[in-house]
Amino acid sequence: MPHVKKLTPNLVVSNVERSVAFYCDVLGFALTQKVPDQSPLVFAAVQSGDVEVFLNAPEPAIAEYPAFKSRPIGG
Repeated sequence: MPHVKKLTPNLVVSNVERSVAFYCDVLGFALTQKVPDQSPLVFAAVQSGDVEVFLNAPEPAIAEYPAFKSRPIGG
């Protein structure tokens, strides 16, 4: 069985800016990437040590994966 060396959750969130603020201000992550460079963001990556999380706005995710349209955001 292959050994997993890295796993990056790619989360669809209702508001990328609020999610970045939570990960950075509350959990101590650092913002490492954002798209576009100013608000409103559609994507961001945050990192703390070896842990990296991708945060995506729903609209681009639904455009790429239409099956997401009928699904609630979250688990």
